Amino acid sequence: MAKYTVPILLCVTLMLGTSSGVCAFKYVQVGMVAPGAELVTLDGERVDVGDLAGEGGTIILFWALWSSRSMEQLLDLASSYDSLQAGGIQVVAVSVDKSKIDGPLLASIRRLRDDQQIRFPMLLDPGLRLFYEYGVVAAPSSAVLDSQNRVVYSLAGYSPNAADTMVLTAFALLGLGGDTAELPQFSPLGNAHRFFGLGVRLYRRGDAKSGLTYLLTASEQTSSFAPLQCYIGLASEQVGNLEAADSAFARATDGDIGNPVYRTAWAVSRLRRGYTTEAVRLAEEALDADSTYVDARALLARVYLARLDWGAAEQQLLQGLAVDSENLVLILLNASRLTGQGDTAQALDQYRRGLLPRLAPGY
Repeated sequence: MAKYTVPILLCVTLMLGTSSGVCAFKYVQVGMVAPGAELVTLDGERVDVGDLAGEGGTIILFWALWSSRSMEQLLDLASSYDSLQAGGIQVVAVSVDKSKIDGPLLASIRRLRDDQQIRFPMLLDPGLRLFYEYGVVAAPSSAVLDSQNRVVYSLAGYSPNAADTMVLTAFALLGLGGDTAELPQFSPLGNAHRFFGLGVRLYRRGDAKSGLTYLLTASEQTSSFAPLQCYIGLASEQVGNLEAADSAFARATDGDIGNPVYRTAWAVSRLRRGYTTEAVRLAEEALDADSTYVDARALLARVYLARLDWGAAEQQLLQGLAVDSENLVLILLNASRLTGQGDTAQALDQYRRGLLPRLAPGY
């Protein structure tokens, strides 16, 4: 989904016209004590995440096998692990592929660990309890904790720039070298983080009206926080206030210009209201910021399919599938393209490819 957020959520929005929680955000407040939870090792042992902390600090990575950016960050941390260990920093990788642990998932992660010789703990999060305690909906997302188990940095997504700076940022913020003046600055949410978290939870449970009330309360204290504005946009759409949604998506985009998530969420909103030209422009701008962001390509493909521009749709779909070959919505859109072009045999193959694995028990 994609490096900034779970891709299928936004892509289903594109295909079905429903709102989803697609905004990558930092719910944990910088300076607060990190949440704790009991996790499970790949050998089935239960362990408290706090017991794995490093003497100098800890990097917690929430990742998923389906996310190409997750894999990049996981392997980047693996290649930097010797340097991190030398500084007393532990890495803890928490799989958020499924809330229910099963044999195939365990086997896939073990195989990845062995093939890539990953030496830091790789854990499972039954029920995704730690995932929700951190308030994270993006995969990958990561947090840096100091030796007192306080959050000093959090990151949603994993851009090429983040790949260059993540480890240096951890060292600098933990006082192990580097200049903190050169690091990106994040404004803490203060008391608003409680309203934000509650609003997000209510929205994701289907109570957009109540969720919006809490989100707007949080906005009174931190109006420039881009993820908050994105959720206000999503909740406003759900309750039918499209003008307010449009304004909120614009504020989210202004608050984090380089993040393609907010531009794509805004593009979805504009497309839903019939402003196709603007939606295409926003999706193209999202791809200018990050050419690997497949949700923007899915939106463009949908537009081109509606116009029966098969060549343009195919270009977007093939580029998206080159990044995330198992993305369900891209596969289904590609099947739709093949159907429109009269190639029903290949279209059926695409439908089988996308749907049959997801009919397996425990998926």
